[in-house]
Amino acid sequence: MVSDLRGDITRARLPLGLSAGVLQGAIEVLLAASLASLIFAGSLDALLPLGIGLALFSGAIHLLGSALLSSSSPVHGSVQSVPAVLVSVMVASVVSTIGSPAAVPTVLVLLAVSTLVTGAALYALGSLQLGGLVRYVPYPVIGGFLAATGWLLVQGSFGAITGYSLTLANSTVLLQSELIPQWFPALVLALALLAVSRRVSNPLGVPGLLGGALVAFYVALAVSGTTIDEAATLGLLFEGGESTAWTPLNLELLGLADWSAILGQAGNIAVLAGMTLVALLLNVSAIELSVGRELDLNRELKSSGIANALAGLGSGLIGYHGLSTTTLSARLGVRGRLVGIVAGVVCLAALLVGTSLLTLIPKALFGGILMYLGLDFIYEWIILGWSRFSRIEYAIVVMIVAVIAVTNFMTGVAIGLLMMVIMFVASYSRIGVVRHAYSGADIQSMVVRSVEERQLVTEAGDQVEILELQGFIFFGTANALLMRVRESLAADHRRVQYIILDFRLVTGIDSSAALALFKCEQSAKDAGVVLILSGASEEELERLRIGGLGLESPVINVLPDLDHALEWCENQIVVEEDAFSARTHADAQELLIQSGMTDVEAERLAGVLESIEIDAGESIIQEGDPADDIFFILEGKASVWLDLGDGRQKRLRTLCPGTTVGEIGLYLDSTRTANVIADEPTTALKLSSASLEALRQKDTALLAAFHEMIARQLSEWVVQGDRGIRALRG
Repeated sequence: MVSDLRGDITRARLPLGLSAGVLQGAIEVLLAASLASLIFAGSLDALLPLGIGLALFSGAIHLLGSALLSSSSPVHGSVQSVPAVLVSVMVASVVSTIGSPAAVPTVLVLLAVSTLVTGAALYALGSLQLGGLVRYVPYPVIGGFLAATGWLLVQGSFGAITGYSLTLANSTVLLQSELIPQWFPALVLALALLAVSRRVSNPLGVPGLLGGALVAFYVALAVSGTTIDEAATLGLLFEGGESTAWTPLNLELLGLADWSAILGQAGNIAVLAGMTLVALLLNVSAIELSVGRELDLNRELKSSGIANALAGLGSGLIGYHGLSTTTLSARLGVRGRLVGIVAGVVCLAALLVGTSLLTLIPKALFGGILMYLGLDFIYEWIILGWSRFSRIEYAIVVMIVAVIAVTNFMTGVAIGLLMMVIMFVASYSRIGVVRHAYSGADIQSMVVRSVEERQLVTEAGDQVEILELQGFIFFGTANALLMRVRESLAADHRRVQYIILDFRLVTGIDSSAALALFKCEQSAKDAGVVLILSGASEEELERLRIGGLGLESPVINVLPDLDHALEWCENQIVVEEDAFSARTHADAQELLIQSGMTDVEAERLAGVLESIEIDAGESIIQEGDPADDIFFILEGKASVWLDLGDGRQKRLRTLCPGTTVGEIGLYLDSTRTANVIADEPTTALKLSSASLEALRQKDTALLAAFHEMIARQLSEWVVQGDRGIRALRG
């Protein structure tokens, strides 16, 4: 920060920094006074000078705080319209309950409490690195809140100018001839500001228009011969009066305040803090895009929290990063923190001079700024929102605006959140809980079987149905899963004996899922079908167990993943089809015949094979060794394991009798890339590279038959894998 300030006071950058700071300070003075006129309106209009003092103090604090504490520069803090609207609603509620004279201490303490609570919340979230929580607020709810804020700003602008808010009941009063000259110029100015801000890229467009409007007002007075006192009498200027000095929060105010009325606004204060967080983070995101620099989100939360806490000690208004003012400095080419400091000093100077200058600023200028801010929100979220949201989301935005306009912010936001939850549940329920469904003929386990067993498993594959589940299984989707399982059980043309429910893509379940699976268990029991749950987490299994699902039931089998589930089903099929004995008593010659060799070829090749015995847990192949042997599994079973590091391993495939391993490494003349370990006592036949070389020298016909056999096996595995991939793709 110190280096930034040193750079700012160089001869080249000092004039630009000072002039930009004065301009930013003047804009903040006008904005602060306008928002004060929104809050201190109606029966509190006599306290407007005090309100402007509080607003100017707040503006200075937010400008200085952002200049000194922000993660980047220039970033300008400002009193903001979104929280000001909510504060004006709370103040109006307190005044209507207590009465305007007695409400003054309560209003000041309410302002202090609101700003302090908001500042503490922002700082806490920044310290806990929780700025990303705003992403959980539905976008249409944000849009509805901001659009409603815009409508209340427009309403309040009429009240600040004429004393009558824009309502249906006040419409005839506002159309009286003596009031039209008060609000009509403000409306014209607001529309002009909206057009300039949306259409003109020059950052000086809005400040220039405000300055031009002020000059035009006094030119009109001079041409018409109207004095300043006469203009005040006509309601065009604020009437002169004694300025009220700004007073910070003190024990006397705390003692005079009606704390029951303040506690009655606790819900609104919570909404105020939440929406300030949302609006701040939205502004920060927009600033990053506008100035092309990334900000430290959590540091911005903390800096804004500190500034709001200091402003709260002075009964000040809530503020945070100003998008338009920060963008203005960026487009003017201003860099560094000096401009924010100068702008803060300008606000303090305006506070010290007092509110006598108020009588020189037209009401239409204050009202026009408020009306422009409101119209800008309405244009952004209602007009442009038509093409930004879906029709249902747009309806929710409009509904939130209508509810807030008729009731209050808390009710509108709560109803909006409720509608978004209902819409989410309805939309999510339409997403099929079954992502894919395929049979055991389409996809098989990683167990490499003999030709005979592969054919058997493929032919009987329709006995196995795999339902790949997805998403969160809850009351909106659980019944769809039950109906899908019952559909499989009721199909007359199929002979399903095993249904695998694959939980790999399931993100969570609720009690409704447990009830649905309990009903699935009953239906499976009646049909004589086994349900296999694969890939379910321990938390999901515990939830199912608590929900009454009998995981130890004879019709329920729980396996760690889909591969093990498929292997279990295939083993049941092999056993049931009485193929088990055939595969365990084969000799070398019979194994080679089953693999596609003729009797003569099998007899000749069996003569060069070496039989080896491997105990359970021993290695047949070790990763990193030279690939100079091919092994035929004659009896037993072995698995191929990939070392993942940190003591973790992954099973790639399991080898049954009648299968080979090691051929790819031998053909590629590479080292072993995985470990092959016997799962049980295993007998294997080894063909060494030396024996293979001897065949190449002496028996090329047998060598060709051997290569043909290996090529056939590899091709069958490729076809099987391709079939599984196509099934997984749906």
